[in-house]
Amino acid sequence: MGNRRAGTQGRHRKHKPESGKRGVRRAKAALSAIGMAGVAVVGAALLATAPSMSVSPQLLATLHYLRGTNIGYQPTQQEYEDFIGVVVNGTAAPKPDLPYEKVDYNAGFRPFSHGGFKDLTFDDSVAEGVANLAAAQPAPGDIIFGFSQGAAVASQYKADHTGNTYVLVANPNRPNGGILERFEGLHIPILDVTFNGATPDNGDYTIDVARQYDGWADFPTYLWNPVAIANAFAGMALVHGNTQFQLTEGDLEAARNSGDSDYYQFDAKSNTAYYVVKTYPIPLLMPLDPFLPDPVIAALDAPLRKFIETAYNRDDYSVPMRATLFPRRQATAAVESVDEPAVAPAQQRSAPEPEPQVGEEPQETAAKRTAWQPRKHLRAVADDEPASDTTDTDTAGSSTTTKSETETDAPAKADKAPTTEHSAAAAGSAAEQAAS
Repeated sequence: MGNRRAGTQGRHRKHKPESGKRGVRRAKAALSAIGMAGVAVVGAALLATAPSMSVSPQLLATLHYLRGTNIGYQPTQQEYEDFIGVVVNGTAAPKPDLPYEKVDYNAGFRPFSHGGFKDLTFDDSVAEGVANLAAAQPAPGDIIFGFSQGAAVASQYKADHTGNTYVLVANPNRPNGGILERFEGLHIPILDVTFNGATPDNGDYTIDVARQYDGWADFPTYLWNPVAIANAFAGMALVHGNTQFQLTEGDLEAARNSGDSDYYQFDAKSNTAYYVVKTYPIPLLMPLDPFLPDPVIAALDAPLRKFIETAYNRDDYSVPMRATLFPRRQATAAVESVDEPAVAPAQQRSAPEPEPQVGEEPQETAAKRTAWQPRKHLRAVADDEPASDTTDTDTAGSSTTTKSETETDAPAKADKAPTTEHSAAAAGSAAEQAAS
């Protein structure tokens, strides 16, 4: 019995752990079932919301870029993509997807570009760029980025396509500053360069960035200032191409936050933000900068900059502005002075003024001869001159008036002031006495 009890006791002791293991296994199974149920519920929820989750995130736009003229030192692919990032981030432009899409084209400027006479002319190169950009078929919302000649390509493309965002840097078609607008209508046959005017306005959001005194994008408005002209040409050589390496996000943010319209303007009508990044020192002093102390450069820069700025009109970067020799400040005042008497010629023809005395020049005629007025006023004067039907003949200090002239003017003179009526009556009485 002892053995049996011992054995029974042993079996019971052995059985108890077995039942404990089953309890653990049951607990694990229950937890597993609960876990699987939870996974199923979560999975069902994910499946139920899958369509909305796949649509809700906005797809990033693709950026199509066109490089500038293939001249001088060209940035590497990485350097250029870094440059694009600086502009996009610094101007708070819509964030594009990666990688950027390059639009290949000749980018030539025969014979100055790297290919020499084998390259295309400027006009042909731009035309090729427009065709290749159109072939890339940018989707609505895509970003089109152009630098220098690439900005000229984007400007022409913009004329016939809508629905994109444009980021233009060193744009020669910039409405107020671009050299292709400053001399619109000019064509240089040897180089085949057509100055085709300003970037068109089609309502698409556009960012236009120029560095101050870059002659391709910030050319003087008034040509009377030779220092400003020379400074702009120096900027073409020393500022334009280096924009790809020297421009920083801080430069763009400083322009936007400056509160100075010389450096940042947003035109709601054209939906365009215009940046001008300050250049220091002025391009004319850049060759001297390594050799002269900073205080000397600063002392030279301030007065020269002030004088150069007199050749610029920075009131509105969205208004296309061609180059002129001098400012046209008198135009507004002249127009205002002409608009007020706009109906005067008709009134003068219906009620002519009294005839002048012998040897006396009418005050109005003298004023017309001495006062300069715009062409509109001169045309009005020309229309008014035939209204006078009288002929003054100065013979031996006397004035002779023909009978037909007297008869023609009599009805009109009847409407004049009382003094004129007395004069007419006196003249009639004298004529009757002579006849009797």
